[in-house]
This record gives sequence, structure tokens and C-alpha cells, in this order.
Amino acid sequence: IQQVADSAERKKQLVAVFELLKFLVTPDRCQHILLEEKFEDPSFPMERTKCDNCCSYCTGDHDEHTGKVNRQALTNIVLTQVLNAQKQLNYSAFLSLIKERKGAIFHKDHIPKDAGPIHALCLQMLAIGLIQLNVDNSLVGTSKLEAQHVMVNAGTVRMQGYDGLAIIVENNWAGINYY
Repeated sequence: IQQVADSAERKKQLVAVFELLKFLVTPDRCQHILLEEKFEDPSFPMERTKCDNCCSYCTGDHDEHTGKVNRQALTNIVLTQVLNAQKQLNYSAFLSLIKERKGAIFHKDHIPKDAGPIHALCLQMLAIGLIQLNVDNSLVGTSKLEAQHVMVNAGTVRMQGYDGLAIIVENNWAGINYY
């Protein structure tokens, strides 16, 4: 998306991809209702009912994308290894960091044996803003932009007139199965 030269189109695509990412990895209600609201004509209001057992939200499977995550450990790892790092991490290096520290991050009964839950956790963190991706402005809109240029930053949120770290505010963790 960041290779798209037109900034308005780039912004439109980013909004759409983050909306889809939240829908897939951190649903906050029945995914069928979300789809209906997205695609049905809003001038014909309808009462929508949950599917009860046909989507990952209603079955509770969305909580199993990652298993249980130690919020304090993950927060400390992001703060020390991303925010306070001597060198900025690209997304690939961030995935490797989470994989290396999985024993501290995941509950002992949920330590992943494969990469799926690690990728899911990173996507959840991105979807809810605990981490943010950044690209050097000189590469935006060019074909020179490659995956290695996508850097990870600690996410920020606006709080009472100042920017704060999203990861330290418990309400920002909605969508991640943490303890």
C-alpha cells in the first residue's frame, strides 16, 4: 500500500486494510452483523441478530488465535526492545523477537509450537494500535519500498491533550486474550 503514489488512494487503502484486520483478528461482536452493517443499505434499518455459532466471535475461537498472553511481559518487551532499542526493528525482526521471547510472552500452557499464534499476536497488536508500522517518507509512493523498510514503533494514543503509549493502557488491549 505504501508504494501507491497517490496519497489519497494510499490513505483509503490503509483505512480499508486496518478495518479488515480488526474484523479478522480482533472482532468485538458477531462478524455476520459487522458484514451486514458494512454492505447492506443503511436506509433500510433492520434488526440484526447474532449467528450464535457460525463465526469466530460467537464461538469464542477468536480468543484462541494466540492463547493466553502475559500482558506485563509483552509490555516490557515492547518498551525495552522496540521503544528503547538502540536500533529500530523492522517487522521481520519484530516477529523474530516475539518468537525468541515466546516463553515469557505466552502462558505456559499456550506456548506456540509453530509460528501461527506469534503472527496472530503481532497482527492483533497492530490492529488495535499497540504497535504501529512506519516507513521512511522518502520511500513512500515509490517502487523502492521493500518489506525490510517497514519499521515497528510502539503505538501511541491521544490522552487528555497529550500522546501516550497505547500498550500501557489496559483498555487498549481489547481483542487480545491476556492475563
